[in-house]
Amino acid sequence: MLAKLLDINTFTSYQDHVIYFTANTYPFNFFKLFFNFLNKQHRIKTTNLFINNLAEWQACLPNLEMSFLGQKSYYWRLDAKNKQAIYKYLANYQGPHTILIFVNSDDLNSNQKNIINLELKTNKELASLVRLLPGANYLRITNFIKQVQDKLGVQLNIDQFCILIQYGLLVRDLDEFDLKWVYQVIDLEQSLFDLSKHFLFRDSAAFYKSWATVSTTYPEQFWITFFSEQLFRAHWFIVYQKEQNFRLAKQIGFRLSFNFMKNGWRYLDPNLLLKAHDFLYQADYQIKNGGSELWLEAFFNKFFKSDF
Repeated sequence: MLAKLLDINTFTSYQDHVIYFTANTYPFNFFKLFFNFLNKQHRIKTTNLFINNLAEWQACLPNLEMSFLGQKSYYWRLDAKNKQAIYKYLANYQGPHTILIFVNSDDLNSNQKNIINLELKTNKELASLVRLLPGANYLRITNFIKQVQDKLGVQLNIDQFCILIQYGLLVRDLDEFDLKWVYQVIDLEQSLFDLSKHFLFRDSAAFYKSWATVSTTYPEQFWITFFSEQLFRAHWFIVYQKEQNFRLAKQIGFRLSFNFMKNGWRYLDPNLLLKAHDFLYQADYQIKNGGSELWLEAFFNKFFKSDF
């Protein structure tokens, strides 16, 4: 896939007039590097199509269907409004230009060919993205990112990787990069899901390992709110699952880890969650009124020992 992405022939072919990029979410940082790469490496500049309604889309069609003296242009379209009308048109588009478009993975259909999937799953695939920076020290950058991954034990997505690529240009090794800032640089969402999973599975060893890397990212008040919400949602998820009210269980399960919702809920006592939630409520009150900040550590200890 990446060989196709970085190959000039992908974008200069007179057979492929529409190129689809897809992912679960729009990878902003990737496309920022990618369009700069096209411009600098292949002298390809793209023209953005800003379309807010059907009338604006109709106004774009003459430009897409005609060329001046046989010149080929490249147009970029971000999947947004009026997408069904646009997809229908592109399914039969024969040029003369090339249209690049991002399509959410949920909207892909059988009429869309020449698709570049940006959901990269392996570190080897992601490491190849360093080629988006021509002239960079590839070995040093990939070594830096590997150190970050090994230290934190996380799998990066394409956008996070592209952010760290740019930091890799500035530092020589991990010693020059404060790991406490990593979670400020990359999206913290996956790390919070991992923390939630270890917490609700009551895996204290894995939990404290994750906690050590993210605990200083946010103030204590954030963490009290975070764990209070986890307890509240987990309790009602278990209740609804036992009542076989799967619709409400799905709704309340938002922000809970997939592993917990799949089978972990079966092994957790909802009464423990209620007691833990009450303890956190008291801790919140005490901290706001000048109490010790060790309440949170005491809460973890009690939760893993079922000692409320």
